[in-house]
Amino acid sequence: MYSEIALQEVQQRTIAVGTLTNGHTQLLGSGFFLKNEYYATALHAVKNLPNLKVIPAPNVNSSGYQNFTDRSHVFDAVIHSVNPLIDIAILKVAGAFSNQNPSFGLAGLDYLRSPAALLLSGYPHCVMGRFVHTFKDTVLGAKIERLYFGTPVRQGVLNIMTRPGESGSMVVDMKNRNVVGMLVGAWVPQGSEGAVTIGGIDPQTLHATSLCVSLHHITELL
Repeated sequence: MYSEIALQEVQQRTIAVGTLTNGHTQLLGSGFFLKNEYYATALHAVKNLPNLKVIPAPNVNSSGYQNFTDRSHVFDAVIHSVNPLIDIAILKVAGAFSNQNPSFGLAGLDYLRSPAALLLSGYPHCVMGRFVHTFKDTVLGAKIERLYFGTPVRQGVLNIMTRPGESGSMVVDMKNRNVVGMLVGAWVPQGSEGAVTIGGIDPQTLHATSLCVSLHHITELL
């Protein structure tokens, strides 16, 4: 379905984000390489946290097995810029380690027509301590434009249920070899996030739609 070379590039562009706590890197969410030393993630995963770290994806091909306890490569990161209205944080990573000449472009959602097949690349289980890079097929069900304090924001509704660790995941158009967006999380009513939790889960997230932000909002922050 997808070439091994394409899957390897997408995987190697994807990172887990964490914070150093008592000598241990606590995983917080997902992120991905943009260019040079800059990476994108969801602001809510890293906001106001010190000692930020990023961990690259395991170097395993699509037929291999991951060792989800292997965190031997950890890099320091700082927040470079943010857009709190739409939950974006740009990280600057000391000693950038990713592919510096990626073949996938940095596009946005504008050229896509819904429905469109997309691929998520992230770490769904990382907040539970499981460092497992995971691909997930999804469909762009709708494109929406909303005003946030007078600023138009372009987003995509993805037909998939997602987990907290996937916040910041890369959204990829494999057909046209473009990174088109970043997963923010489940599409829940604004302002009601986390109002009630059961076993650490917000019941309002238990439905099969999630929200991503168009990549052009992210590249504006570079």
